Order: sequence, then C-alpha cells, then structure tokens
Amino acid sequence: MAVWRLQVNTGGANVADCLQNHVAALWAGKVLAYLMGNYYDSKATYEKLFDWTDEHKFKTGKYSHKEAVIDELATASPSEYLTKISIQVF
Repeated sequence: MAVWRLQVNTGGANVADCLQNHVAALWAGKVLAYLMGNYYDSKATYEKLFDWTDEHKFKTGKYSHKEAVIDELATASPSEYLTKISIQVF
C-alpha cells in the first residue's frame, strides 16, 4: 500500500521528516512523490500524481523518473523500500 500526500514545499526537511506528514512536493518544475513499499507497485502513485496535475491544471512533460532511495541493499523488508517518483510539469 502506498503512502501518499501532497506538499507544496518541504521547507528543507529531510525525507524521513517529510514522510511522517507529507510524501509529495512541487519543486523545480516537477511533481515529486515518495512511495513506501515495493518499487514495482508504483501504478497508484503515478495515478495520484497525474490526478493532482490535472486538478491543478498543470501540463505534464514527456518523461517521468523513478529512483530507488532505499532498496534491497539498505533493508531486507520490501515494506521499507522508498522510491522517489517525479513527473515534469509546466
């Protein structure tokens, strides 16, 4: 199950602090979301990001980026994996 909420600015907080209250940010022309759990279970997170961009009348770019932040090298538990997903917006 993905953890997802919207945040406009992280205020310089680190990722661990943001995950307690906020898991997404609008930053530098990108919408960011952090997925806690399996790296391959990202469909719902992408859908929520696209819903948010539609709701706020942003246009999306051609590319998205998915990056493992905490993966099997850092933890043995897939429920603790952390993936950063970004979509370019205009």
